[in-house]
Amino acid sequence: MNTTHIKSFMYVAKYNSISKAALELNYSNSTVQGHLKALEMELNTKLYERTSTGIYLTEKGFLFLDYARKILDIIDDIQTTFKLHDSIIRVSATESVNVSLINPLINKFIKKYPSVEIEYTKSTTDTAVEKISTNQCDVSLIAEPQFSSSKVHSEFLCKMPLSFVTSPKHICFKVGLLNSREHNILLCTMALPVVTGILKNAGLCFSEFFSAEKNIGDLQTIKELAYEGHVITLLPTRLIKDDLSANRLKVIPELDRDLSTNVYILTPPEATSKKELIDGFISLLRAILPESRQKCPR
Repeated sequence: MNTTHIKSFMYVAKYNSISKAALELNYSNSTVQGHLKALEMELNTKLYERTSTGIYLTEKGFLFLDYARKILDIIDDIQTTFKLHDSIIRVSATESVNVSLINPLINKFIKKYPSVEIEYTKSTTDTAVEKISTNQCDVSLIAEPQFSSSKVHSEFLCKMPLSFVTSPKHICFKVGLLNSREHNILLCTMALPVVTGILKNAGLCFSEFFSAEKNIGDLQTIKELAYEGHVITLLPTRLIKDDLSANRLKVIPELDRDLSTNVYILTPPEATSKKELIDGFISLLRAILPESRQKCPR
């Protein structure tokens, strides 16, 4: 049974709200929902009832709540007694990096270090810096145009190509981008300075609903909304490679340009007892990247 799922269950029970639990845990709403669904499938029972005023435990949910507390208490006691905290590496990433790099990386890390537990969360850049600097996280990956901080050690990793896309049935492909202004709602999680200028010239209306600061982002949901042709999106090109090939999404001609952001690795400013694990994690990360994507920006 996954302890991360149990923690999400505990926080939802505490706040009677998925969104509040997600905010507290630095997850997206969909991540917490996935944790609850996985628990319910594993236990073969319904743990929550959703109502107009919130989400509440069922009778079986209250029964499992006692077990959940005991499980987490026992695990904490074991880690303290046997000094297992150094066998946990705490990793965070912003939404764009999460969907582009984290999944294949974690799978490779688990195979190489089967006895090491990964505690993973999604976070904004500000949250990542705060957690690294206060020893609440060991390594974080962020996507920013430029980044520097005196609180943490930062290292450039690679450039992340981005593309403006929407469904092939969007009206902009019939009448052009400027002639479809009222339909040109842009959903994305990144507020890149270069995009601001593009918005003014292209007649795009930026919606902040999915901004990372408000919702920790949710690129999968944004991509699914774009399938319907109601919105335009700015997404990591790597994320939509299969969608472009299958013609589910299409690059907008007027916005077909080289656009990217940078990915940085954040680590504690001083060496820690987990340095070997952190170095191993970073080495595996570099190994999964094509050489051409690792060039440092000028």
